[in-house]
Amino acid sequence: MGVVYAARDERLGRLVALKTIRPASTDPEARARLWREARAAASVNHPHVCGIYEVGEIDGEIYVAMEHLEGETLAQRLARGALPLKDAAAVALQVLSALEAMHALGIVHRDLKPANVFLTAHGAKVLDFGLALPLAGPLALAADRITLPGMLLGTPGYMAPEQFTGEPVGPATDLFALGSILFELAAGRPAFTGRTVLDVYHAVAHEQPPALTGGPAALALDRVIRRALSKEPHERHDSAADMAAALREAQEALQGEQTVSVRTVKRVLVLPFRLLRPDAELDFLAQALPEAVVATLAQRAGVVVRAAGASKRVPGQPEPELASLAAEASADWVVTGSLLRGGERLRVACQLVAASSGDVVWSDTLDAGVHDLFAVQDEIARRVAHALAPASPSGKALPAPSTRPAGPPASPAAYEAYLRANQLAFNTSQMSRARDLYRAALAEDPRYAPAWARLGRVYRVMAKYGQAEPTEAYRLAGEAFARALELDPELPAAHNLFTYFEIEELGRARAAMTRLLTRARARPDDPEHFAGL
Repeated sequence: MGVVYAARDERLGRLVALKTIRPASTDPEARARLWREARAAASVNHPHVCGIYEVGEIDGEIYVAMEHLEGETLAQRLARGALPLKDAAAVALQVLSALEAMHALGIVHRDLKPANVFLTAHGAKVLDFGLALPLAGPLALAADRITLPGMLLGTPGYMAPEQFTGEPVGPATDLFALGSILFELAAGRPAFTGRTVLDVYHAVAHEQPPALTGGPAALALDRVIRRALSKEPHERHDSAADMAAALREAQEALQGEQTVSVRTVKRVLVLPFRLLRPDAELDFLAQALPEAVVATLAQRAGVVVRAAGASKRVPGQPEPELASLAAEASADWVVTGSLLRGGERLRVACQLVAASSGDVVWSDTLDAGVHDLFAVQDEIARRVAHALAPASPSGKALPAPSTRPAGPPASPAAYEAYLRANQLAFNTSQMSRARDLYRAALAEDPRYAPAWARLGRVYRVMAKYGQAEPTEAYRLAGEAFARALELDPELPAAHNLFTYFEIEELGRARAAMTRLLTRARARPDDPEHFAGL
């Protein structure tokens, strides 16, 4: 839109930034509107807004004499990586203070982005009002805006959905842009990316950036960002002051924390699969197979997986809206599936759905032997992980499992018995059947550690609730847990389930906490350790 020079005001003897604005049109009315917008921007007087000293015109070129700033833009700072969360929150609050002053005067910026936020020794300054638009009076009418046919006003990665579609803009438009900036400050990567403007528009309109994790501070900041990035303006914060208040509450979680390591994660909800026709022998797979997929996906770094139990969906009942299920489970992606048996073959169809839009971003079908369940779950998890990769800016596959997941049992029969037992083990009236199925699985493969860990839990619960002779059942539980950890000392489920026994029977609460804290620090994505804690 123009060129900025460093210049000296000879009358006052001070440096200024002199911005020359190229004429958008030779039409007198268009130039008059440009003047009015420049004057509107000059009316904002705030410590976190770049001061405008003078607006004039020479030889047909409009110029704006502005405060000369020392420092760097936020875009230049981001080139070196993410900011500490305290600094990110401080910058955002200063920008919100500026926006509050602008919005009070009836002005929306429309082009808030890292390049338009300048960092000085005295704080952040919002600059470049080239697209600023008064919200009241004749300039609020779309016909009076300075546009060229087909032109997008703004910078795609920070534009709210309504800017792409030409709908009315308002203060919530600037709050969306700031939410996008705040995500980038914390994560060190843009919230919305794409190879073309259309790609970026699709991301803005239909996707959410990955969630932030890394402790209470990161989670509190993530909540503020997600509301600011709501697709509908009315779902965002009510005002800049409202967003600032939410951000100050999030700041409280930062008190006393010197450094906070923020990571982005993909939050995935895996729902129960549907049986396309009744099949009593495969009923258990509707829950068991998705849960096994959850266990496999959970081993991958950068993924937080919600099991079907995180939603209120009941197998066999009408399906609620995916968006509401995902919101209830705090998930951005939903995995759905269906099962159909033909003879000794099993067909599994899977879909990955973007929760915010309901768009199916990936679907696939897998055919396998009806008893080859471990290979099926592993392949589904691998394909889902690959399908999630385009949501990352690099387009690379998700990281490989950060811990070695438990391998398959020696025989398909062992794994089928294990999965059937898992479906019964949390029903108190079915404990003895679950115990017998775990025993059957271990008879097929005595070295399958997950079955030993879950058998230990069943023995412990049966002893505690009087379903077995306590002394003998507790002894068997201890032996089962010991065997599980001997076979696989790294098995997260064994460490979680052993915790109850270690506290109740051995009285070693402190030892259990130390063990789990050590493992949770080494493997912060694994839910089993936190469940144990």
